[in-house]
Amino acid sequence: MKKFEISNIAGFRSKDKFYAIDYIISKKDQSIDFLKQGSIVLMTIMRDTNLQQIKQKRININSFQILQMIGLGGFSKVFLGKQKY
Repeated sequence: MKKFEISNIAGFRSKDKFYAIDYIISKKDQSIDFLKQGSIVLMTIMRDTNLQQIKQKRININSFQILQMIGLGGFSKVFLGKQKY
């Protein structure tokens, strides 16, 4: 189980998918005073800690093993490829 850290919280959403409320609580400068009259169950949306590693990897033509050309157009070629690991 991953360690819970407040810095990994990306946001909140309602448990019952009240989309209007989800929209309001997603806005940073929006007041949520309207919730004083009642209650709603919120769930945390956690940041993916691996996302930064994924963003740092750039995908280019060298990331793939070219298997065969499957199309040829006036301006481009289309290849079938397999991602290298």
